[in-house]
Amino acid sequence: MSTSRWIDRICVIVITLSLIMTVLFMNGEKLGIELVSDTDAEAYVGNEYFTANDLNGSWDTSEATVITLAGDTAKISGNGAYWLDGSLRIVQTGQYVISGELTDGNIVIDAKQYSKVWILLDGVTIFCSDDACIRVDQADKVFLTLAEGSKNILTGGETFSESALADGANAVIFSHDDLTINGAGSLEVVSSYENGITSKDDLIITGGTISVTAPSHGLRVNDHFRMTSADLTISAEKDGIHTEGAIVIQDGVLTITAGDDAVHSDTSVLILDGTILVNDCYEGIEALTIEISGGDTTIHAQDDALNANGYTGTGFGANMGQMPDMGENPFSAEGMSFPGNPPGMDGNRPEMAESNEAASESSEQSSENMPVPTEGAPDAESTDSAGIAGMKLFEADTEQTPGEAFERGNRGHRMSFGGGPESEGESRMDSTEEKTTVNVEDTWILISGGTLTILNESGRDADGLDSNGDVTITGGKIVISLVGSSGNSALDSGSESGGVMTISGGTVIACGDSSMAEGFESESAQASILYTLSETAAAGSIVTLLDAEGKELISETIPYAFSAVVLSCPEMSVGETYTIRIGESEQTVEMTSVSVSTGTGSDFGMFSGNGMPGAPDMGHGAHWDGETFPEPPEGMEGFGFPENREGFGGKPVDLQDADQAGETPADDASVSSETLSTSSENLKPQMPQVPDRDKGNLKEEGALDEGAEQTVATDNTASWSLVLGSVLCLLLGLIVALAYKRCQHIDA
Repeated sequence: MSTSRWIDRICVIVITLSLIMTVLFMNGEKLGIELVSDTDAEAYVGNEYFTANDLNGSWDTSEATVITLAGDTAKISGNGAYWLDGSLRIVQTGQYVISGELTDGNIVIDAKQYSKVWILLDGVTIFCSDDACIRVDQADKVFLTLAEGSKNILTGGETFSESALADGANAVIFSHDDLTINGAGSLEVVSSYENGITSKDDLIITGGTISVTAPSHGLRVNDHFRMTSADLTISAEKDGIHTEGAIVIQDGVLTITAGDDAVHSDTSVLILDGTILVNDCYEGIEALTIEISGGDTTIHAQDDALNANGYTGTGFGANMGQMPDMGENPFSAEGMSFPGNPPGMDGNRPEMAESNEAASESSEQSSENMPVPTEGAPDAESTDSAGIAGMKLFEADTEQTPGEAFERGNRGHRMSFGGGPESEGESRMDSTEEKTTVNVEDTWILISGGTLTILNESGRDADGLDSNGDVTITGGKIVISLVGSSGNSALDSGSESGGVMTISGGTVIACGDSSMAEGFESESAQASILYTLSETAAAGSIVTLLDAEGKELISETIPYAFSAVVLSCPEMSVGETYTIRIGESEQTVEMTSVSVSTGTGSDFGMFSGNGMPGAPDMGHGAHWDGETFPEPPEGMEGFGFPENREGFGGKPVDLQDADQAGETPADDASVSSETLSTSSENLKPQMPQVPDRDKGNLKEEGALDEGAEQTVATDNTASWSLVLGSVLCLLLGLIVALAYKRCQHIDA
């Protein structure tokens, strides 16, 4: 009876306390309650890319389990590890110090899913003939620390066992979970099968001198890769670094020699600082978005050095399922004729897969079954690894006409007919991975600092900076030298799809071929010159820009021959006169607008000035000032002039009158008012929502207020839902208490 008398009050008190606790947790930080969490499990915010544990390469080993490897066994002193069937198995959270040699065995970490495991490699040599030398089956996170002064060597066999393959193992170091490598020692990874290091989660490198050699990818990461304060050297037959998530290089030294991409991410690459040297590669850095804010980066590429590829596709590196209908013969005499077409390419459009899956399957055919160029192909002797004389397929925007798409297409991808990076007929991208087509608004190149040097002595249809969206330069120094022939373009934005190329800071010296030369847009805040030459300048020529007083503003030795150069630096301004000196020749240029195209060449390139298709020779000092166009020569009416500029990246005709009247285009206009604005704020590309780092890392503070408000609104919604749930629980408790009390009263 005593219990029944108080049961309703007890229920009310308990539920009321629960409600109060809910409200307190909602507003805990405002009330001064300090949040306590596992610093290694919390999400990364802002510029925080590394946890304290990631950066700690000298942790205390006084309580660690000590293990000595001895040929085909191991001596273990401590808990958490045992030897079984040729493997050292680590099964508990803790610290382990390992030294010695395994002649044919490995280290397997198989702990609880919440476990953190620290392993200090202190002079370890491991060979494993049929599995990963170090394999992480399960853990929350594993830290491989290289003991100071130690030399560690891991070597893998040429084939893996069925059990290893069933587990997905494909590298000398293979991890299903997050993996960090740090410390002050050295690590040599030599793979004879697939990849050097593979992580199915994040891979973090924060220290040590590390070298990786592999017949496929050097580093293969499913999630994100981050690096700082390490010296990492990679030699790979495919990609040096290949990730599905974001890549962040905060500092350190990175040296890569790759058969395909030096650095590839399916999402974003962010370079904050450090030294990057790409000795050789097909393409340098490839991702949806590429941002460089510091450091010293040098890329020797055979194709595009920086490729912001807004279309990722499948199969031959192209989304063939979305290829537009170009008629029976897109390579006809009326368009692009290719004499001596190889077997299977007799002038008719190749049979394309009807879906991404089919395209992916077709990409796995061996090179023996692929058509090869014949001796009748043009420039057969200089045909690049991409296939027929540099011919590339493209992923077409469904809104483009076939002519627009074929004009430029996605030059960052190509069709392979054997040889080159995919000599075995493999697709450049893993055929099992799903790829999607991305809007050009979601892809860009943004350079705000550092030094970037791009060198290409053998490219065909290659670009220095190639973006399917915008190219934005706000700082730094950029030097580009591409051979001035074969359609090589030093700068290439996605102008055919609405992308723009602008500069508001920094110094640019970009040299390439005049036939595809592209300069900065008139929306730029900093002045620039696109200068074309009547004759190709010799390799080793010195390019100098002088102001009216003869002061040297730019001076750079260009390694390879060129026929066009883009120059820009902060000292340049509209209304001034400048002199371009190339070797012994000089050209005076008057800056009548922020973007001037001039020179003595017979062709101003496909996209000169602010994206206008190139016009024929207009004489010495001729330029386009953004308003006045020369009369087209006889036979050239309707091409490359403002009346017919749709589809060439220029401003649509229906917007020109609105511009002249000072009106804002209608909402359904093909170019937004933000795109047409000359404000430097509006010219900055939007940052994507990249996991594990702030959106728009290189943008100024306050640029994400709107997104922050959305996040807060979402959090508040969840919190008030919690309060409502507590109130409902309170009411339910009261009803139960009253019902129970009534039953007790009736029984009495």
